Amino acid sequence: WRDRDSLLAAATLLIQPSRKESLSIVTMQAWLSGLPVLAHAGSDVVRDHCLRSAGGLWFENYVEFEEMLRRLLEDGALAGTLGRGGRAYVAREYSWPAVLGRFHDALQSWGLPAGTHAAQPGGAQG
Repeated sequence: WRDRDSLLAAATLLIQPSRKESLSIVTMQAWLSGLPVLAHAGSDVVRDHCLRSAGGLWFENYVEFEEMLRRLLEDGALAGTLGRGGRAYVAREYSWPAVLGRFHDALQSWGLPAGTHAAQPGGAQG
């Protein structure tokens, strides 16, 4: 973990070129470090995270990649704004209180009152 943290601290941005990413933990880690993300538009999930977070840009081809990369490297204000947007997004959507709140809401939507425990094997209640 120390290597990851030191690499992110030294980075200017994260490039996520995969078209097959889902949640993309590395994208979330980059945003927590305040980095902007440049993602492949073919990854619907990461592109959606970039859009919802205002934390990154995306590209569909090499010409767009080169243009977006140049933009992020030359415009420090834009890169900073995107990095802050990503950090705020991860804190808002993926902090423990946010995730646990969504679990709680899901359980309640299924008709389970708060504090209900699932039956354990052998019929014991938790």
